[in-house]
Amino acid sequence: PCWAKTLGAAPRRYGARGATPSRPDQDFIESIKALAKDERNTVFLLSSQEKGLVQEWFPKEVWEQYWANLGVTAENGCFYRWGKAQWEKLVQELDLSWMSKAHKLLRMYTDRVHGTYIQEKSCSLVWHYADCDQDWGAMQARELTDHLEDILEDHEVDVIPGQCRVEIRPRSINKGVAVELLLRAIEQKKPVDFVLCVGDDRSDEDMFALIRDRQRFNERSHRNCSVYACTVGLRPSHA
Repeated sequence: PCWAKTLGAAPRRYGARGATPSRPDQDFIESIKALAKDERNTVFLLSSQEKGLVQEWFPKEVWEQYWANLGVTAENGCFYRWGKAQWEKLVQELDLSWMSKAHKLLRMYTDRVHGTYIQEKSCSLVWHYADCDQDWGAMQARELTDHLEDILEDHEVDVIPGQCRVEIRPRSINKGVAVELLLRAIEQKKPVDFVLCVGDDRSDEDMFALIRDRQRFNERSHRNCSVYACTVGLRPSHA
């Protein structure tokens, strides 16, 4: 079996509040270890967080014990680590020329909306508004999304509203692309007869869409592989 789970801890916050990263609780880590202990399973955690933070969730001794059946991705699949000591890039060449233009606009909205901040990652930018008035923040986020789509229309990027945030990232980087590449890599090593994909955020929809296509392909080709997608919470979803 192959399992995929998305993980999103609180982002690092810059400014007067300081950095406040969180991490999965120990019960969750133990559940992941229990799944990865079975050599028939391959477990992947897909996170939107930076690779440095994701790496902190698994001490060296845990990684050395479970690396054969445990993999992680960071920044929605921009980086992945599976069976190797070093992180690798999902896409080798990325055009990040859009970042300065987007960052300038994000700074304008950050100055305008008290309690918001910008998270800078290796290949994406995120504007967070969880700490401001939610109605005002949501209204500004919709306006920001439209503004970003307008000024970045000539760039190969996606502007993605999420849970109290707006993210801008290259179109070639998303969890759906990551899952497709990872499933291909797993299938080269061993047969896959069961796939369970779980997520709780809008950024997971690319992954769910990929899983849905896999379900249809398996049904048409009569492949002996059960594929399931599950979203946490009540909301419209491809799952």
